[in-house]
Amino acid sequence: MDDGFQLVTRKKRGKSRCKAPHTHVTGEKTGSAMEKREKFDSSGAKQRIDGRIREMEVSGYSNQVLEMIRDCYVVDEIVAYGLGNFSSDPIAMYQFSLLVQLMRGFSVTLTHLYDPLLTPCEHELCRLYGIDIIGVNEEGRRTVDGEKHTLFYMIHCGRPLYNNLLYSNWDPGLLPAIAIVGNSFTRLVERTPDRILNSETWFVKTALDLTEERALPLFPQHNDVFNDTSIHVFKTERVQLAPSDIWGRGSERPVYTESHSEIITGVS
Repeated sequence: MDDGFQLVTRKKRGKSRCKAPHTHVTGEKTGSAMEKREKFDSSGAKQRIDGRIREMEVSGYSNQVLEMIRDCYVVDEIVAYGLGNFSSDPIAMYQFSLLVQLMRGFSVTLTHLYDPLLTPCEHELCRLYGIDIIGVNEEGRRTVDGEKHTLFYMIHCGRPLYNNLLYSNWDPGLLPAIAIVGNSFTRLVERTPDRILNSETWFVKTALDLTEERALPLFPQHNDVFNDTSIHVFKTERVQLAPSDIWGRGSERPVYTESHSEIITGVS
């Protein structure tokens, strides 16, 4: 039966004709002025978010995504990075709405979120929806304990954030415990020059041989909300068959020179 999703396969690299995702520096979506953001109070924003949730439920989109994830992964907790200003930005609001539906659909009691530019309104919204705000900028460097299955929700983030997450869990005992909903790794590698792949995106490039990637369909009402987005899971059997020499790279913390503008760093 056709479930509306497709398995993403690798092809010979070349100039991609796919529409690029709305990749953003963590904390930014459309560059709205700060004073404009603050005009949105939490009660009005919550009404708009609840409206988006109903819209996605009626369209069947959120249920499609839930079933697709259930088919390949068990979710115990969710960590969200880089959603931007979801109280005012239309794209981010839909993405936040799907996050809430994933929490509810999987009955997740532990959901954590971080974006360095969240407003007080968005802090309050997270409280209302039962989402914990991560207190420091981890830059995506969160290591799971391997006991819980953690879904990382990272829609249209920059390359360093994905690379840092993989670096922090670059262990055959940890990778199968994570799944990533975010930019298609296949498309990301196709679009990135070799020099950057080898120096600044090595973990994403190497993860292609370890992951099963399934593309999310476009959201019918707004095709730029989840464009170029996939779920990536790391099957234990595939990870165990990987060459043993790749795991030593996990001790080398990535440094970003050419792609530094794609991530907001924390204070060292």
